[in-house]
Parts: sequence; structure tokens; C-alpha cells
Amino acid sequence: MVLTRSDVENALSGKGDFVKIDHLNRFLREADSMDIRKFILLKLAGIYEERNFYLDAAKHISAAADMAITYKEKIELYLRETELYIKIGKFDMADKAFTKAHLLGNTMERVETERKYFGFYENQAKQNDKSLQHRKTIELYEKMLSMNFSEDRKTEIKNKLMILYNKLGKIRDYNRVSNIRIETPKVHKEPEIEPGSFEDLGIRRF
Repeated sequence: MVLTRSDVENALSGKGDFVKIDHLNRFLREADSMDIRKFILLKLAGIYEERNFYLDAAKHISAAADMAITYKEKIELYLRETELYIKIGKFDMADKAFTKAHLLGNTMERVETERKYFGFYENQAKQNDKSLQHRKTIELYEKMLSMNFSEDRKTEIKNKLMILYNKLGKIRDYNRVSNIRIETPKVHKEPEIEPGSFEDLGIRRF
């Protein structure tokens, strides 16, 4: 019997999250098509994300992105993975996920992926500021200082970092940040990636 989306939805109806996870993992082992496997992976990711298990959610989204057929869907899923890693401070993993999305896009799509990437950091910074989680806020601002934000924004980030380090009595870090020179970001023009180079992977561009 071929497993369908309706089979999955019907089996999950009315069940609690942990029962759903158990069913979905079983279905994942039984699924015999890439489309159904991707559907199940995204179902699992959605449950994990709702329960704030962001690392598990990101891993399942990454696996689903690898199975996606179109460039557009791959980019969207890799960006979703990126955002989740930023939420939990896994910045190196966020960079890797973003790079996968960025390299798949054409010139206009790359501009948009970069805009979203910077937006993820901005949004997380606002959440950290509200929650007063100083350690997480410091880690985020240190990362943002190394990124290609505008000169004004980086100056603002630098000042906030100095305030936090001063508040926590971290004088050495305060002095280190105070000596950072803020410069106008450089614009890097990257070579265009030919979509045809991915054709042997079965990826279609729509």
C-alpha cells in the first residue's frame, strides 16, 4: 500500500504532539516517495518548532530542503533553517544554511536572501533585548559586529555591547569593544551561478 498525505493526516488527527512524533517517525521509515518523506519531515519540524525544540526542527527542515525539487522551495527551506539556528545561537550552522540558500539564487534572489538573513538577526536582537537575556544578547551582538550591517547600525550595536559589558563588570571586553573601529561596509559582488550546473541533481528552477 502506497502511503499518501491523507493517510498521514488521518493518523495524526486528534493525537497529542508526542504521539504524532511517534507516528511520523514510523511513517518516515515506511514512506516510499521523496515527496511524502519531505511532507513528513516538515510535519515533524512544525511540531518541534511549536514546542521550541529548534535544533530538531532545523535538522528536519534541512533534510526536507535537500529533497525539494525546485530552487524556490530549497531557498525558502534553507532560510527557515537559518532562522532557527539564529534563535538558538548556532551562528556557524546558520551561516552554512544561509550559504546553501544564497548560492542557489540568481542576482535578485541573492539580494532578497541577504535582506532576510540580516532581518533574522535584527528580529532576534529585539527579542533578546526584551527578554533581558544578557549572555545571549552579547553573543548575538558580537556576531552582528562582524557582519555587513550599516555603519550606523554597527555603531549602535557596539554601544549596546559596551553598556552590557560595563553592567556585567567585564572591563576587558568593554575596552576591547570600545577600540573596535566601525567602517562603512564593503559591497561584494559575487559571480553568478549557472542554474544548469544543478540539473544533474534533478533541481528545477521555476
